[in-house]
Amino acid sequence: MVLTCCAKVKAGLMRTSCALPFNAASGTPLRAVADNYLAIVGGLGLFGGNGSALVLRPGLAVTSAHVVAHHGRWTALSSVGQVQVMVRAVSQRLDLAVLSVPAHVGRLLAIRDAEAGETVWAMGTTTGGNAPTAVGIVETTSARVCLEADCDSGPFQEGLMFAAPAGPGYSGGPVVDRCGNVVGLTEGIYTRMFGECPARWPFQPRMFAYRMADVLREAERLHGATSNSVGQAPGWADADVAGYATERLRRQ
Repeated sequence: MVLTCCAKVKAGLMRTSCALPFNAASGTPLRAVADNYLAIVGGLGLFGGNGSALVLRPGLAVTSAHVVAHHGRWTALSSVGQVQVMVRAVSQRLDLAVLSVPAHVGRLLAIRDAEAGETVWAMGTTTGGNAPTAVGIVETTSARVCLEADCDSGPFQEGLMFAAPAGPGYSGGPVVDRCGNVVGLTEGIYTRMFGECPARWPFQPRMFAYRMADVLREAERLHGATSNSVGQAPGWADADVAGYATERLRRQ
């Protein structure tokens, strides 16, 4: 399957106003991660919305690499106001980038593995007809996708697939379960199945998200490679993601 990136592409000086998810999240499990959510925007404040990011711990956030592909510094909108973020590292394995953020943004997160059939919620900064929050059902936790435009033979990546009325602006944002535990990071939208091009779903798009354990593993690797510039920080388990530490040991 092939993905279409969720980030809004801007041309020239054209801008459209963004719908931020903070108010909509307040009545859903997303409220547990609202303080860790960042709306990545262009240079005109609430105009030119680009995508989302998630603060993992004070000073460090992650997003989809395609959200921040064109610049090293970005303006982000958080629950405490406007902040500046900087791209510190970009993965060559996943569509993932590590960001440095002000230390006062975000709080400790609860992380767990998703299960097929459970209900999940996602949030994004949207610029069109899509609402900034969406709810859906996990269809599989081992969806295989290709991030290239034409790669029927791979390379493939694995993650969650869930049906939800999401769209542009959700890339890089969190996916949570009914208790507000983070289970994934939204990456894109399924647009076709191999051998059935194009095959579209008439009611809701199928979203693809990296499993959070995979995100944390890659972020840990990237952060270790850039620790001299980002600064030393507590280990992931010290940042209240013991579930990830357990998962990492189990998989080794």
